Amino acid sequence: MSLRGLVSVVVAFWLGLHWRTGRTAYAEADTNSDELGITLQCEGWGRTKACPEFLFGFIDENPYVRQAPRSDAAIMMYVTTASVGNDDQLHFRLVGKVAGAPAAIELDTKLDTRGTDDDVRKQLQPAFARGIALFVAAGNPDAVEVSFASLSQKAGPKPTLSPWGAALNINGYGNRSGPYASLSTYTNISMARTTPQTIHRINLNTNYRVNKLPPLMIGDQVVSLNTRAWGASINGLSEHHICPVWSYAVRGSFGFNDRLAPTRRAGNLEALVEWDKYPSNDPRGNQLAVAYGLGLSYERYNVLNVLGERTAVYPNHSLGAAGNFRKDLVQYNLSANATAELLHPTRRYSLSLEPSVSWQIGSHVDLNASFSVIKRAIPGPAEVDETDPDLLARGAYAEPLELSGSFGVSIHWDRSNGARNNRFSSL
Repeated sequence: MSLRGLVSVVVAFWLGLHWRTGRTAYAEADTNSDELGITLQCEGWGRTKACPEFLFGFIDENPYVRQAPRSDAAIMMYVTTASVGNDDQLHFRLVGKVAGAPAAIELDTKLDTRGTDDDVRKQLQPAFARGIALFVAAGNPDAVEVSFASLSQKAGPKPTLSPWGAALNINGYGNRSGPYASLSTYTNISMARTTPQTIHRINLNTNYRVNKLPPLMIGDQVVSLNTRAWGASINGLSEHHICPVWSYAVRGSFGFNDRLAPTRRAGNLEALVEWDKYPSNDPRGNQLAVAYGLGLSYERYNVLNVLGERTAVYPNHSLGAAGNFRKDLVQYNLSANATAELLHPTRRYSLSLEPSVSWQIGSHVDLNASFSVIKRAIPGPAEVDETDPDLLARGAYAEPLELSGSFGVSIHWDRSNGARNNRFSSL
């Protein structure tokens, strides 16, 4: 059979299957006019299947609501997730256009991430029901019943909660294919004490990376392309609130690196003060902050730099601003930082600007864009061994300008029956 004949058979089979499916009346795809369409929007990273899997299940099980695209939704349900110890803190914001119901409802709930799926569903379902109740009751008053637990059913005293936390993370990756091989490992040990008014944390990090490649022959000379890198560092922060919008902190770091890294040893100690318009536990993660820091840096280089320095100790200062705003269909992020040597600002400095936006425009367009620009001055090495490819590859740190960006747009017309079917989705 020719390629054209094979394509014709496949197209004919697909059209026949589509015609048969279109003529079959599936009861589960029927749309009831009394059902309120819900569009679910998950925001933030969670450690359970609450959003979207369990919430989609609750929508399907409820006879008064259904899944719907933005163009056909009566309710937009935004679910923001934040980690709090072993719990996931979920913030629900429901924005509706239902006559007789509030324009927006916000509520919170906690999920035990160490529980079973059934445990998580039992903790999540009451919050989902409270969220949609007023919207459903606006059109179907008899569909919602309100009851209060008796005093004897109230929960007992809250357990004693600890602000201390610690973690050990070990990650590794390896690959081998003929003469090509690579291995990388990363280890992190962290300990922190966090309250709404203070943060004390310390981190210890180690990394190791090796790549093996076939050697390069240049005439009679064999040039090795193998690379190896390692490093270890420790950093810490101690922060205190002065008032709801002002806080101060002391931050320090120290690290060791291999012989081909820009620095053999490097450390920094600084004092900072910050102003933030939003509270430190804002449920949507909104932030509008400006911070200033004054510190002292120490650097020990593997090779002499262009200033003739093998070791440098210098005061520095920094000014940074950060904004993270999330409101329904729009999320903006902006980070701007300026760091410079205090006495000779043109000798060592770094200026960076990183804006990004995620915007759902109307019912059919999703837009994502980000951009980053970094302008810097760093005394580079006085001499570079151009026969060492590993050393040449690491020289990018001293380049004066770095640009990067991304852009994405999705134009879509979504089905409105709310049906789910995962066949062949992972094959």
